[in-house]
Amino acid sequence: MKSPTPGERTPLGLRVTAETKRKLEAAAIESGRSLSQEAELRLEQSFEREWIVKSLQVWLKKESKK
Repeated sequence: MKSPTPGERTPLGLRVTAETKRKLEAAAIESGRSLSQEAELRLEQSFEREWIVKSLQVWLKKESKK
């Protein structure tokens, strides 16, 4: 099986609660994105937030030692 090229979409099976699915569907409708696009965007945003929080923690630790 060939490796996907950068940016190429690959399938991901995922089970969520009915409430999470309703929230994703509502957000997708409001944004004009497909359900898949909305889920991918929100996953990507969670990784970005995680990186921001970790970066801020490192900065705060450095600042507290001054």
